Amino acid sequence: MAAIVGLALVFAGATRVDARTDDVRRATTIARILRFVEWTDPTRRGDLKVAVIGNPSLAAALRDACAVVRPGGRTVTVVDVDSPRARAGANASVLVVGSGVAPLADRLSAQGVLTVGAGDSPDDPGLMLNLLADGERYRFSANPAAAARAGVSLSSRLLRLAQIVN
Repeated sequence: MAAIVGLALVFAGATRVDARTDDVRRATTIARILRFVEWTDPTRRGDLKVAVIGNPSLAAALRDACAVVRPGGRTVTVVDVDSPRARAGANASVLVVGSGVAPLADRLSAQGVLTVGAGDSPDDPGLMLNLLADGERYRFSANPAAAARAGVSLSSRLLRLAQIVN
């Protein structure tokens, strides 16, 4: 019995480490992507505020990644919010969403908010950028039309690496 409990703890620990590693991979990908994003509105061109909905672990990993990568030389503040409704108070330029909250993306484009899928909703065309799991790496899709509607310019260097969706 003790051996079974011990094995359960080892597997639980491995799952936690794997989840943390996955969050670091996603966060690093997002931080690198943000280097190639600009807002057409001059009032939004400074430092960035990124809100991560409902994933404190990813938010923490993104804080660390942005401190190292420094997207576009900008200071990035990452906040963790509980729900899409709480996002309104965060006043963020970038919103990282998981599954089930992507329909919010269309409404946010009018506010100039860049929406990034965290890899949990791979087929959502409403997101401007969306991570796609590829083995141990993350690739991404980009919706340049949705980004343009939000006043967000995606670099041609970024678009060359993306799977384009409309």
